[in-house]
Amino acid sequence: PTALRFPIAGALGLARERGITTVIDGAHAPGHIDLDLESLGADYYVGNCHKWLMAPLGSAFIRVAPALQAGLDPLVSSWGLVAEERGEGGHDAYAGTEVLERRLQWLGTRDITPFLAIPAALDYLGRMAGPGEARRCADLSYRAAREGAGLLGLEPCLQEGNSLRMALIPLPPCDGPAIKARLFDRHRIEIPVTSFAGRCYLRVSFQVYNDEADLRALLEALGKIFLS
Repeated sequence: PTALRFPIAGALGLARERGITTVIDGAHAPGHIDLDLESLGADYYVGNCHKWLMAPLGSAFIRVAPALQAGLDPLVSSWGLVAEERGEGGHDAYAGTEVLERRLQWLGTRDITPFLAIPAALDYLGRMAGPGEARRCADLSYRAAREGAGLLGLEPCLQEGNSLRMALIPLPPCDGPAIKARLFDRHRIEIPVTSFAGRCYLRVSFQVYNDEADLRALLEALGKIFLS
């Protein structure tokens, strides 16, 4: 809800020193920030592919430290788990060969189409996101946070130097769900209204398909809602 980048690397280092198991919810990281899971060294890291990677809803991944993989059991059996128990190798092509793959690859009767579409999403994003696109989107989010807060007479919520493509615009006291609905119904703007510590915020995100016109449309809509 805060659109902040947390100091994960430092926290993981402290946890390792103390023998603490680490589980990272990196929902917005893949496709958004540079991500080196090997060097981070989290025991468990989960990331979504349907957000910044623009893959279908329901596609995600989990990385588990090799020493912990044998202890991770699924709540629902997969095809691979059956093959593992029976010692069969005929399912290797789609159930995998490693323990983690076989236990989690294809759970129950789940539709795995979203996972199979990830390579196409990566290819599309690679063609769309040319040099400088990440910086352009980050600049738009920074300006949205600064100009949106200024428009409403509030202090901006800015995390300097984070280079994120998402940010917060603080809102005056309001009905958050009603503001979200009004932005969509009247202005065709889809944007989450989050809350933290008793305050409401717009959490803006700018992807490669957004541009200056989207920023101007959002600020104009906010003016009509709160200042008219």
